[in-house]
Amino acid sequence: MQTSRKRVLPGVLSVLVLSILPLACGGSSKDATSDGKAEAKAPPADDGKALDVKAVDDPAAASGDGAGGSEAGGPAGDGGSGGTAGGPGTGGTSGADAGAGSDGAGADETGGSGGEPTGGTGGGVDLKALLKEIKSKKTKDARLQAAIVEAEGAGVETLELAKSINSRGEALHATPERAKAMFELALEKDATYPNPAFNLAKQAAVLGELDEAKKWLTVVKERKGSKLLKQIEFDPMWEILKDDPDVRALLK
Repeated sequence: MQTSRKRVLPGVLSVLVLSILPLACGGSSKDATSDGKAEAKAPPADDGKALDVKAVDDPAAASGDGAGGSEAGGPAGDGGSGGTAGGPGTGGTSGADAGAGSDGAGADETGGSGGEPTGGTGGGVDLKALLKEIKSKKTKDARLQAAIVEAEGAGVETLELAKSINSRGEALHATPERAKAMFELALEKDATYPNPAFNLAKQAAVLGELDEAKKWLTVVKERKGSKLLKQIEFDPMWEILKDDPDVRALLK
């Protein structure tokens, strides 16, 4: 009896072990399969979340494919993300380059459109500088003639040239002969300008050359210099001629 129980128990145990073993193996296989699926799906989900967060936190980084440009810089997709407010991009067209016209025309922030100096009227000559040189008593007489020729060649108005020469004569009052030459030259340059004639009349009056003075005062009258002639009424230097009949006739 005991012998038969010993034979039966090992057989039963073998059956139980064989029946339990597949169940155990099948459970582990399902777990492995489910784990495998989780691992396969997890990376895309994680990567998608990471990309979304990066795009929100760092817009500039999200545009690393070249789709983002600066506000005033190069167009989208020009090779890199741009800066803001016209600043240069990290690899694309700078705002300054994009702002310039394709033909290279620009405003220049000092400068003028070019081609003509300040105060010039053409030919690249600075007339203001030339006229200033003509007025100055420091300019040598030889240089004066050259400056006058340059100014005339550049198309300076005759009245402006005559005024500059007359001003030089007034500055040379300490040397009357040089001053007189300037007044006479100014008279020649413009036939309507009365001031050089009035200055010549004053020089003659100071020297006591009354007829010479009256001659130049007549020229002043002819050139419509009535405002200049009014000085004779109150300027003491004209006392010697103020009551002369010829001069009184000019003052009418």
